[in-house]
Amino acid sequence: MQVGSPLTPEDRILLQEVFDAATAIVDERERESYLDGVCAGRPGLRQTIEALLASDEELQARTQRGEALPLFGEYRGIRVIGRGGMGVVWLAERADGEFEKQVAVKLLSGWALSPAARDHFRRERQILASLEHPGVVRILDGGVQADGSPYLVMEYVDGEHIDVYCERERLSAEERRRLFTQVLDAVSYAHSQRVIHRDIKPSNILVDGTGRARLLDFGTARMVEPEGAAQSPQTVMRSFTPGYSCPELVSGKAVDARADIYSLGVLYGKLVGPVGSGVERRATAEDRKDRYGDAMEMRKAVLASGSRTAASLGRRSALIGVVMALVLAAAGYWAKPAPATIVLGQGVEREMSISADGDWVAFSQRGEEPGTSHLWLRPLNGKTAVQLTHDAARDRYPSLGPQGEFVVFESDRQPAGIYRLRTSGGGAKPELLIAGGHVPKVSPDGKHLLYLLNPIAVADAEAGGGGIAMQRVRRRSRRRIYRVMEG
Repeated sequence: MQVGSPLTPEDRILLQEVFDAATAIVDERERESYLDGVCAGRPGLRQTIEALLASDEELQARTQRGEALPLFGEYRGIRVIGRGGMGVVWLAERADGEFEKQVAVKLLSGWALSPAARDHFRRERQILASLEHPGVVRILDGGVQADGSPYLVMEYVDGEHIDVYCERERLSAEERRRLFTQVLDAVSYAHSQRVIHRDIKPSNILVDGTGRARLLDFGTARMVEPEGAAQSPQTVMRSFTPGYSCPELVSGKAVDARADIYSLGVLYGKLVGPVGSGVERRATAEDRKDRYGDAMEMRKAVLASGSRTAASLGRRSALIGVVMALVLAAAGYWAKPAPATIVLGQGVEREMSISADGDWVAFSQRGEEPGTSHLWLRPLNGKTAVQLTHDAARDRYPSLGPQGEFVVFESDRQPAGIYRLRTSGGGAKPELLIAGGHVPKVSPDGKHLLYLLNPIAVADAEAGGGGIAMQRVRRRSRRRIYRVMEG
């Protein structure tokens, strides 16, 4: 990468990744250390990133002082509400003051459009502005700045990224499915209008205050060209997100609606976790002929997957699990899993748990450091186990959610207690549920959690504070349902 030379698609991907990571690092010394490593032997990349960071800091400073606020046609920028390697997003308002209206403006930096490309951008903008669907954030206007940078004016949605929303609300797998079908409905509508999004990812889906998923940022979309039509590279703004984009898009080949199906498959796996593996595998097939033909076919598969899980859970009684736990506790001990072994080649497997749908098993295994143990997850009929926890702690007594979408466990990490961890990966970290709790058990429907208040008190009533408590997995309030009594 040479400073000042035209950027290739690969350059844009690298710049976006490094820029996003660098802006997320607040400490200046840590940022410098990160850039030293990632830009080693690539001085052009380092210079370009540093120039972008300097420009970004200057923009933030001017915005805070209220200086040099940009104009986008009839709208004036208020403040930057998002930024990335592809550009910045401004919260803006009407500049003429005729009426109050806030919008979001995406300014695509680095796209100096030629006259021919401007015509293409104008035609496509008009088509995209015609999209009207409750799940699609509308494009209201657009234009080109004096330096040739195009911008899109969109309705402003005050919401959260879909993955953040799901985690904050602690949505169940079924609730995540229902939310995801809203995204499929929006994509299906766009495809019916011959529009491909091409960049579906969590940050391009907001959930508003009513709980509706809204698909935004069609700025990189393009119309589906008639078969055999010529495609000029100068008229296509080619961009994509690593990890979410299909192979044909990454390699620069022609794409169709199944490119969005691929991205939807990746997103579905991130949101739902292991329970969505079957749908995800087909949607993200390497060969697009093996993917779902359209969003509606994928929607049917998602709903069918939920129905199968619900039927499986319906055959299990949550009441039986709760009653058995109380009976065993009253007898003076806590039921532990029956002895079983999954051989990985080393270590000792113990304290196993199986998901209510019968597809996943979690277990703790002794760590390399003395006094530590870690949690592992594997499909019951599979051969590969995935390590879930890696910290220098004693993580044990795992209890899986209904479809293996999360695991609750006891840990002596600080603070010691009961933790919850999503099993879908993506850098998820254990979340403290109960400080000081012991030996958790999740109910088969995944809604309730039983745990010991003081395991010593179960065997010795004089220790005090013993008994079993129950609370909803998503709430912090608890109630004691059994108390150890003397004599």
